[in-house]
Amino acid sequence: MTDTNEEKGQLPPRPSLTDLLGDILDNAKALFRAEMALAQRSYSLKLQALIASMVAMAVGGTIMLAAFIALLVGIVIGLARYIGPFGAAFAVGGAGLILGLVIILLARSAMRRQWHRSWRPAEVVEDEAEAEDAPLSAADDFEQADGTTAPARQYREAVG
Repeated sequence: MTDTNEEKGQLPPRPSLTDLLGDILDNAKALFRAEMALAQRSYSLKLQALIASMVAMAVGGTIMLAAFIALLVGIVIGLARYIGPFGAAFAVGGAGLILGLVIILLARSAMRRQWHRSWRPAEVVEDEAEAEDAPLSAADDFEQADGTTAPARQYREAVG
């Protein structure tokens, strides 16, 4: 029977520094792989929930569109008694086109503002918001290319 280090009262041999570094590296690799798998699964679940929500919104929007068309047809039929069928159709259609155009232009403007702000660092957006709220003085005039000065508010509006 052979004696082990423990039976002799000795401590087990200590691992070398290269063994320890190798273990740390292996553990770091395993941790990275596990974190990546967790993130992938998390985003996969979020994407599935987003797709399900989008499908539900599309179905709801289709039903709303059908109901809106029925409402417009009812308005045309009601107005046809007073201004004739073609006049009623043009009046309701024209009002719908104007309303739709206004909504699209407002949404486009909001989307451009959001797009413009979302791709810039937060510090720049905050600095610009503070600058827009700051009171202006004569010292805030800027020299233009032709040598004249322009008030700061005009300069900000021109630069955008």
